[in-house]
Amino acid sequence: MTERAADVLAALAESTSREEQLSIIQTSWRTEEAATMSKTDAEELLCRLAAADSRDSQLQVLSLVDTERRTIAALDVAVAPIIMQSPALRLVMKAAKNASVSPNGLALCLDSLEEGCFLSAAQAAEIMKVVQAPIHKQFEYWHVVCSRVIDKWRLTESDHTQVCCYYGWDSSYATQIARDLVFDSTSALKLQNKILVYMGRADHTEYARSRKVPNFAARIIASNIKAGSSGTRRDICAVCLENCENGSPLYICAVCTNRLHARCCRSWVLIKGEDDALCPYCRSPVRDGTFSIGELPEAPAAAPATDEELHETSAKSRKASRVIKQRTE
Repeated sequence: MTERAADVLAALAESTSREEQLSIIQTSWRTEEAATMSKTDAEELLCRLAAADSRDSQLQVLSLVDTERRTIAALDVAVAPIIMQSPALRLVMKAAKNASVSPNGLALCLDSLEEGCFLSAAQAAEIMKVVQAPIHKQFEYWHVVCSRVIDKWRLTESDHTQVCCYYGWDSSYATQIARDLVFDSTSALKLQNKILVYMGRADHTEYARSRKVPNFAARIIASNIKAGSSGTRRDICAVCLENCENGSPLYICAVCTNRLHARCCRSWVLIKGEDDALCPYCRSPVRDGTFSIGELPEAPAAAPATDEELHETSAKSRKASRVIKQRTE
């Protein structure tokens, strides 16, 4: 990025108008990794460059913006597969148009979709356009809808002004999510897991009615872990994505034997009620499992060699010894 940033600064220095400067900034980020920068973002970047007190500071600003934009593009790719599909969105839109639907009713409609309840920021704005509620009550509907937005970095004050401060992520925070991630063929699923961990964690629960959302997120994480996206199945908690360690209090499912942290499972039971809580891996009732001080399964011991294998190994060893002896004579 350093060479490209230097070229951008040189082009800005030779420009003769602000419009030309905006065009230079926008054109500089037309890459496959990141979408074209909007005019608003370009104006903000020009202000940041103008406030920088040295060329090195300006280069740092451009480098930071480049990292943020590429990270946001990677986050967009990560969440795309779990954003609500069109048939489900039409169902939610129909419920939202009903003048008699309450915030709780809208939340129940979204929760009925379970893992399919996650919205994009654009879908959230679309739903709120058809909500028929008094102005003084609309903020409750905003909470219900935006608490289920998965691309939180796309929540803006202009489109989601009533609750953006509750659920939106600025670009610097979003960049921290992917800070320690090594990008490879599994990056998208790993990023998806990291984002899902935050769903429902800091919501305004009284208005958002999102207490089931972490449950739905954990199911997707569990499915991703089964697919090999972040380690082995039995040593990662699908609720918080942290390792389950020996000596720590763990919950062990009676059916699939996968593990969760005891604190994570108990919070789940408190949220859903003991009779309804299900293992995110196999959907068996949580009440059938056990809580104990964790002992993770050790790697299976190698099976003892058979007589045939021992004979074959001995024969190869004798042959190798003859070859070495011939070469040394």
